[in-house]
Amino acid sequence: MTVNPRDEPSFSTELEHLDAEIRGCVRCANILAEHPANPPSRPEIVVPRPILSTPFSASIMLIGQAPGLTEYDSGLPFQGPAGSGIRGLFAECGVRLDEFDRVVYQTSAAKCFPGRKQNGRHWEDRQPDPKMLQMCSGFLRNQIEIVDPRLVVCLGGVAAKAIDRLRGYPIRVLGDVVGTVEEWGDRYIIFLAHTSPGSRFLNEEKNKRLQARGQRLLEHAVGLLRESGGLIRGQSDRP
Repeated sequence: MTVNPRDEPSFSTELEHLDAEIRGCVRCANILAEHPANPPSRPEIVVPRPILSTPFSASIMLIGQAPGLTEYDSGLPFQGPAGSGIRGLFAECGVRLDEFDRVVYQTSAAKCFPGRKQNGRHWEDRQPDPKMLQMCSGFLRNQIEIVDPRLVVCLGGVAAKAIDRLRGYPIRVLGDVVGTVEEWGDRYIIFLAHTSPGSRFLNEEKNKRLQARGQRLLEHAVGLLRESGGLIRGQSDRP
C-alpha cells in the first residue's frame, strides 16, 4: 500500500454547502418518530439531528454506523464509549488524541441517531433503519467525493455494507472484510470491526486477529501520510 498526499486543497465552499444540506435534512423524521430516545428515563421521540464533523478537507475519513445517544446529546461525532474506543485505536496507530479531530473527518452511514431498543433487561442503540441508510447514501457519496480522503476507514458491518453498495459490490459479511485493505480509485479503504462495547464480534480470537491486522494496516498508512507531510491538510504537522 502506497499512500501519497493530495495536492494542498483550497477550502471548498462546496463542502460547506453539503454540510448545511446534511444538517438541515429531516427526511427520516417519520421513521425516527417511532422510536424513543432513551427509555424509560427519556421516552420522548428522537428528532432528526444529523451528526458529522465540521467541514474540512481531510486525508482520512472515518465512517461509522450511526450516531449514538452521547453524540445525539452533544452534537459531536464519536463521543460515546465507541468513540473513545476508536480514538484510542487511532492513537495506537499514530494519530494522537489531541490531533484526531483535525486529521480525521468523521461521519456515518446513517447521519441521525436511530433511537434505542430493549434487548432483554437492558436498552441498546438500534441499528439504523434500511430506509435511513438508503436516504443517507447520497450524502455519504458526496462527502467522499468532496472531502476527497486518501484513506477511508470503515468501522463495523453497517459502514462496510454502505461502502460496498456505493461501489456496486455484492454485500459481504463483516468477517470477510475486517483486517483487509482495498483500492477504490486513487484511495484506499481499511475495514475494522466496531469498537462499541455492545459488539460481540471481537469476542472471538480469530476476529481479534483480523482486527489486529487491520490496525497494523492503519498504522502503516498513517505513518506514510505523516512521513510525506500529508496527514494534516493545510496545517503544520506539529504537536
